[in-house]
Amino acid sequence: MTVDERNRETSRQEVEAFKAEPPNRYFAYVKLPSKSYQGRPVLTTWVGDILGDIIELRAPIQDNFGGTRQYIRVAAINGRMYAGWYFRGSGDYARIRAINEGAAPMV
Repeated sequence: MTVDERNRETSRQEVEAFKAEPPNRYFAYVKLPSKSYQGRPVLTTWVGDILGDIIELRAPIQDNFGGTRQYIRVAAINGRMYAGWYFRGSGDYARIRAINEGAAPMV
């Protein structure tokens, strides 16, 4: 099995587990529209498999360490809503938590 095949298989298993047993906290990647990607803002696995749609993306803020982050809210493929931070200044990753619909957003 090649590295690419192994990565694809790992991502497939990750998506299955994300759907079957929705986690309370998760680490994933953000993909925003750009010159090379004309799609909608989404949350993905490492290899790009979609975990949910980003339905809210607030303005970037600068943290005390000079990094840039953005609050996001995600409608996930497992039926849950998640909210968290997209660490824009450090790469394309996000840390999210499950939220109750109608709950006050975390800031």
